[in-house]
Order: sequence, then structure tokens, then C-alpha cells
Amino acid sequence: MLSARMVLICSLVAVVACAADARLKAQEHAKPTLWESDRSLLFPALREFVLSPGTKPDRKFVTVNKGKDDEPGFKSVPDGWFTWKDDRSEGRLVVLDEDGFRILIRLEQVPDVEKALTEHIQDGRRSVVLIDHIFPARGTQVARVVKCAHYKGDTNFMEYRYFEGRKGAVCVKLTVFDFPKEKRTLDHLLAHLRSHYGKYEGVCQQVADLVADKK
Repeated sequence: MLSARMVLICSLVAVVACAADARLKAQEHAKPTLWESDRSLLFPALREFVLSPGTKPDRKFVTVNKGKDDEPGFKSVPDGWFTWKDDRSEGRLVVLDEDGFRILIRLEQVPDVEKALTEHIQDGRRSVVLIDHIFPARGTQVARVVKCAHYKGDTNFMEYRYFEGRKGAVCVKLTVFDFPKEKRTLDHLLAHLRSHYGKYEGVCQQVADLVADKK
């Protein structure tokens, strides 16, 4: 049988554990939702993430090949993901609803990258987190725009990468937005990005290879 002292110690440990759990839940509840968070909180964290995500490109997530009109497209829709059956989306868009977020990866033809970058700056000065260039394999230079904005109750994270070829360019766009009723926070968004950003990078690598082969 346990001594009175041991029973007391076990009881105290259980009380401390319950108090710590309650404190953690209270802290989580106290954190502002994405909608309640302003750019001074969101932008530095998102900028830090995209500059050093710590993820690895996942080229096995989905295959990108040349589709209609020799344009890059998704060979199929990955398990658990879906797309929309319309001329603009089919073969160019994959979507996932998970953990209170919707994530979209879209391939778009862009005739003029300089014009697209100018429009980003003009239309969304307050939403632009970062504009820079990255240098993937084969020594190519890729323009990148990262944005974050509140839209009608939800918060959108968007990243655009422009891969230029002889006939215009291909933009690989990543969009992640929350479902407001789920009360997602910045920590939730960053965790979700870490889970799926490698898939986006894997798509970008394949598009870079296809565009490079067309030059």
C-alpha cells in the first residue's frame, strides 16, 4: 500500500499537471485569431518563414508535366486533394481543406512578369510582405512576391513565383486562408505552412525544369 506521503505527492503532481494544462489552454485561447492580428504581428513572422522555411521540396507530391498548348499542368490530383471542373482550373489547380485552412496551388500563364510585379506593388502596398528573387537549380532567377491580407473575415497568405521562358512565364501561386469559425492563430498558420510548403516547393522545382527545357 502507498504511504500517506506518497499519496499526497501523487495528488500534488496531478494538481500541478492539471493547472499547467489549464494554463496552456488559457494562453492558447488568449492569442489573437488571424483576423484579430494586424500586419505588425503577421508580416515579420511570415517574412522570416519564407526566407528560411526549413522544408524540403517534395517532388513526389504531384507530377507536373506539359499539358494543353505545351503549358505545365498537374498530371493528376493527389489523394485527399481536389480541384474544380472548369476550363481555368482543371489541370492547373489542386486544393486541400485541412485543420481549419484551405490551401490552393495554382499554375497560371503570365505574358508579362514586369507588369505583374508592378500590379502587385500598386494594388497591394499594404499587403506585400516581401518582393525578392530566388535562385533555384540551373542558375535561373525567379521573381517572388509574398502577400498577406484580410478578406471578408478570413486571412489570406499568398506566394507567387514567376518562371520565365521564351513565351511569357508561368506563375506558381500558393494561397492559404483560414475558415474564420475555426479561430485559427498565427501559430496555426505557420504550422500549416510547415506541413505543406515543401509540396509547393516541389511543384516549383518541376515547373522550373519544364520552363528551362523550353528556353
